[in-house]
Amino acid sequence: MRLKLSIIIPCYNDETALTNLLPKLVEAGSDYDTEIIVVDGAKSDVCKRIVENIDGRYLRSETGRGKQIIKGTEVATGQLYWFLHADAIVPSLSLKIIMDACLSGASAGYFRFAFAGPSTLITRFLTYWINIRPQIGGIAYGDQGLFIKADLYNDLGGYDPLPLFEEVALIRKLKKYNQLTSLDAEIQVDPRRWQRDGFWKRTIINRVCAIAYMFGISAEKVAGWYRASMTSQNSDLRK
Repeated sequence: MRLKLSIIIPCYNDETALTNLLPKLVEAGSDYDTEIIVVDGAKSDVCKRIVENIDGRYLRSETGRGKQIIKGTEVATGQLYWFLHADAIVPSLSLKIIMDACLSGASAGYFRFAFAGPSTLITRFLTYWINIRPQIGGIAYGDQGLFIKADLYNDLGGYDPLPLFEEVALIRKLKKYNQLTSLDAEIQVDPRRWQRDGFWKRTIINRVCAIAYMFGISAEKVAGWYRASMTSQNSDLRK
């Protein structure tokens, strides 16, 4: 069965990143039945033009990755969803990799994490830790390019409309029912926000926030702590 793939990308002031990402997705999807849906929390006319230039579907939404993704799935027409962050750098054969995994029986999966740019001791350490976490009881990150069949996504309740940790409940359910496949390919992540805040500082804050959420602190409250901890007044709560 030939599956239609809906690529859903939440964004917020990500025009430069989308200018790089979207043409690559169009090229990668030339041999497949795909649609690209960009859900913009900043409601930018520039973003709208960028999306329409590649014949994608542009939606405006409240800010918050969880709400944006949900809005994207509400209009998606594919039998398969692929959730991407706007600053992702995807492999040229990414769609083939996903489709081959589905043909082999996968219902959901994710890519390995990697930082774009020169490798350093700290980026190698963090990359190793992030990639091994799902194997030792942790969960995959949202920026690892989760794909999932639409019917399974709906059966499990989808993403949560949260400012942080929107993917956690869904990924835990996928792991519980042994429905999550780790792909032998990587998605690169732009390290600029890690560099801005400091790799160690950002890592420690991310872990503290995750632990707080795990122990029952609301995502909204944790998001407030996260915002206050970042060095930029325009910190991105979607990471």
